[in-house]
This record gives sequence, structure tokens and C-alpha cells, in this order.
Amino acid sequence: LANLQPGTYIVEAKDGNNCIRRDTFEIAESNPVTPNLNMPDTAVCQGQLISFALPTPPQGSVYQWFFNGNPILGNQNNTFLSAVTGIYQVRLLNQSCPSELSSPVLVSVFPNPNVFIANSGDTLTATFIPVNATLQWFFENTLLTGITGSVIVADQTGLYTVFASDLNGCKNGAEIFVAVSETKLPSMVRRFLLSPNPTAHSVLLEMELTKAQQITISLTDISQRQVFTKAIDSEKVALPIDLSNLPVGTYFLTVQTEGGSFVRKVVKK
Repeated sequence: LANLQPGTYIVEAKDGNNCIRRDTFEIAESNPVTPNLNMPDTAVCQGQLISFALPTPPQGSVYQWFFNGNPILGNQNNTFLSAVTGIYQVRLLNQSCPSELSSPVLVSVFPNPNVFIANSGDTLTATFIPVNATLQWFFENTLLTGITGSVIVADQTGLYTVFASDLNGCKNGAEIFVAVSETKLPSMVRRFLLSPNPTAHSVLLEMELTKAQQITISLTDISQRQVFTKAIDSEKVALPIDLSNLPVGTYFLTVQTEGGSFVRKVVKK
């Protein structure tokens, strides 16, 4: 006997002497097999999807998906896409009874970093959250090798992009178009010169202001570590800056005046 439906059955046997024996047996309703999501707890970044996939259900059966213990209405497919933090489960339903709920899978969706670019002339400054994110700059979609600080000086006209990556591996970017020919020094600066630049030893900063005032000159590396600073009260400045003991690379010279600040790039070769 095969393919019997659930229920109570009677079996009757008769021998040659017309002796009859009857027996009964019952086929119980069996629950469907519990689905197996076969996936560990997992995490993705905002904007990414987690895909759950199960075998095609037996004929007459459908899947019911659950989010945080509540059924998700309108989805009885064998695939499901998730983009929300929570606990996901599924059960198989046939015409008479459901399976047990599958083992839960926790999906965690991490937010992407926030990053913005502000510019003052040719000086670009990236602000970002979280503050422990790492940065990488690009020019016209080409990697600027080693340029990972929050401040850079644009030396070419074009599109500058910065990406911030956090400890969860999530990434977000911002971009800005800079026309170098349009960048200007602050109005109180009559003349400014850095030479030689690039340099192997020292660079001479020459500057003339519209009036004598307190200014602060500082030099930082690409990680924004300060390697030089000096305060001067003058209208004219001729300041040699010794780079001979610094590693080869790109540095950023910030000039802070009473009316604002600007940044210039210095290259140690």
C-alpha cells in the first residue's frame, strides 16, 4: 500500500473456513520537514542585500517567512531578500499543518560612514563620521596613492573624490569639482611664494600682507600630524622651513591669518 492519506484504516482477513480477523491501524498527520536556512548570523552595509534561498517547496506547500517572530505577509516564495536588521526564520506550510520554525538567522545592517567635502579655494577638507574611519582620495576616478589625510590641495582642475571606510568595512564617498584657475589667496595676502617646491632640504616661505598681523604657520604630513609650527607678527615674512630630517612625501603648509587660512602643498623629494 502506498500514498495513503492520513486517517483510520481497517484490514480484514478471511481464511478457507470463513474465519475472519479484523485489525485497525491509523496513519497520523505528519508535519512537513522544517526548512534549513543554512546560513550563519551575518552582517552587511547599508544598501546591500542578504539573499535567502530555499529549495522549491513540495507540491501543495508554500513557505512562510518571519521577521522578529512575526509573519511577513505576501511573501511565500522560496527566496527572500533582506535589507533590515533583525531575526529571520521560515516555516513550510501544507494544506493541513505547518512545519516547525527554522533556526533563526540574525542579520545586522551597519550604517555607511557620512563624509562631506568643503573647499576654500584649492584647499579641500573632508569631514567624516565616524572619526576613526580611514580616507582615500581620487582625482578623476584615479587613485591618489598615499593621499589619505582629511586635507588636500588641488593642483589640477577636475573632479576630486574621497571615500571613507569604517571598521565594519562600510564605505561612502563625496566628490567636488575644482577649477584650479579660479582659486585665490585671501584678500589680505598680497604675495605668497614657496620655493623651491619640490625640495630635498628646505623651502623658503615668502609672504606679504596688506598690514602687519599675527599669523601662524604650520606643516603637517598626510596623516595630519604636525611636524612644524611657528607664530609670527609681521607684514612681510621670509621664513625658511627645514625638511631635511623629514621622510620623503607630501606635506601641507597651513597659513592662519587674522582674516582666515589657506593651505599649500609641499613636496619633499
